[in-house]
Amino acid sequence: MDAQTFLYWALAGGFILFIIFACVALFHLIRILRDVADASDSVKEAAEKLEESVVKVTDKINDTADHLTEYVLKPFTMLSFLADKAKPFMDMMQGNKGEYSDSEDEDEKPKKKKKRRFGRKK
Repeated sequence: MDAQTFLYWALAGGFILFIIFACVALFHLIRILRDVADASDSVKEAAEKLEESVVKVTDKINDTADHLTEYVLKPFTMLSFLADKAKPFMDMMQGNKGEYSDSEDEDEKPKKKKKRRFGRKK
């Protein structure tokens, strides 16, 4: 065997080893990509479940806030409104006019009394 023939055999053997190595590397790359795809699917499912849970929690919070507004805050607001309207009447009944007065009373000025002269009749 001369040097040129040995070179050809060595190059052929190296090429065959490179092809075997490339096939094994490609096989492992395919397995890794398949695992990544499975992992991304499981992450996607977990994200969807998390989104559903968050939507359920926000719906519950909104329902609770609506019930709280309807059954707690509205009656207190109504009672406060009625108390504000009833306070002037309560003060009037007690004889204390206090700070509350009608706008008509503020606009009117006290009437001047006419002086009556004796001896003149109208």
